[in-house]
Amino acid sequence: MAAAVAIADAATWGECWGFGIYQSDSDLELLDLIAEEASTMLPQSAIDCLRCPLLPANFTLRAPIDKPTVIAYLNAGIFKRLARRLKHQENPMALILLAAVGMELGVVIETDDMLMIRLTVMKTEMFLEKRDQIVEALEGYRNDGTQWRFRSKVEKGVGMKSKAMQIQVQEVEKRGARKQQQVEDMISKEEVARVEA
Repeated sequence: MAAAVAIADAATWGECWGFGIYQSDSDLELLDLIAEEASTMLPQSAIDCLRCPLLPANFTLRAPIDKPTVIAYLNAGIFKRLARRLKHQENPMALILLAAVGMELGVVIETDDMLMIRLTVMKTEMFLEKRDQIVEALEGYRNDGTQWRFRSKVEKGVGMKSKAMQIQVQEVEKRGARKQQQVEDMISKEEVARVEA
């Protein structure tokens, strides 16, 4: 329960240092607090107890070492209970970051929880880059165990620049080939003229 209080007190705004979904130290600290809260939860139904693995001692939601175990744990009803608990926290970013981690891992998120997350995103102030990525994920997430990859505009732009660069290089190569052909044609005409003369 101490983690729940800490989540409520964690700052929503921190110093922005990145363009990814986790844009500040406060985001990463909040993820650690969410992981601490999640690690104290136990499945409620008998079926979930059978599906729920034991968590590793170094349990984390940030780049977990044993992803299959973390995914199975969250899919055993823990994600849903944690989402419901975080919904009532003062800091709505906790629920949004849980959703982001869940989608990155490929956790199956129930329809009512997805709706709750969408509503929370709509009501929450955040950096535009983060909002765009979350909205895109909520719209595109397949929710079948497939992991979502968050990509910032910077990452997407790099891809576009690379494609644009490739097209430019191809154009330069084509122009170069045409120039080369023109030079060869001119030399050939000069040689023909010399031979004929």
